[in-house]
Amino acid sequence: MGLVLLGLMLVCASPVSTRAYVQKFPAKPKKPRYITVQRIKNASASMYYGPTMHQQEYATGSFRGDVALNGEGKKTALTNRKPRAMQTLAFKRHRFKKGTLIRIPELNIIGQVEDVGDLKLNQADVFAGHGEDAMKKALKWGKRPVTLEVVKLVKD
Repeated sequence: MGLVLLGLMLVCASPVSTRAYVQKFPAKPKKPRYITVQRIKNASASMYYGPTMHQQEYATGSFRGDVALNGEGKKTALTNRKPRAMQTLAFKRHRFKKGTLIRIPELNIIGQVEDVGDLKLNQADVFAGHGEDAMKKALKWGKRPVTLEVVKLVKD
C-alpha cells in the first residue's frame, strides 16, 4: 500500500503530469469599437454582384448583360483589389475618400469605400458577392432608404 501511494505521489508531482499538457488558449480578441463621426439620413442603398459564367439565371437574362450592369466583380476602381461581400461599398466619385468606414444599420454592416459608380449623391452600392446566391440577395434587397453613418475605429 505504501509503495502504491509513493508511486502515485511521484506521478502527480512530476513535471510530466497531465497538468503540463493542458493547452492555454489565447485571450478572446476584443470586438472593435467605432464612434459615429457623421450621420446621413435620407440616403439609399442598393446592391450589386459579380456574375459568374455558368449561372442558371441572370438578372438581365445573360452573362454579358449582367457584366454590363454590375461589372465583372474582379477589381474595385479605387483599391484595385477583389471586392469583399457585404464589406465593399461604392459611392459617387469624390463623395467619400477611399477607405472611409461607413455603417449601414439597416443591413447591420460596416463597410469600406473601395469602389465608385454612376450613383446619386447619398446612394450607397453594397457588393453582395459572386454568383447566383449574391444575385438573388441583391434583387431581394432592391433599393431601400437607409441611414449612413461615417464611423471611425477607436483604438484602446
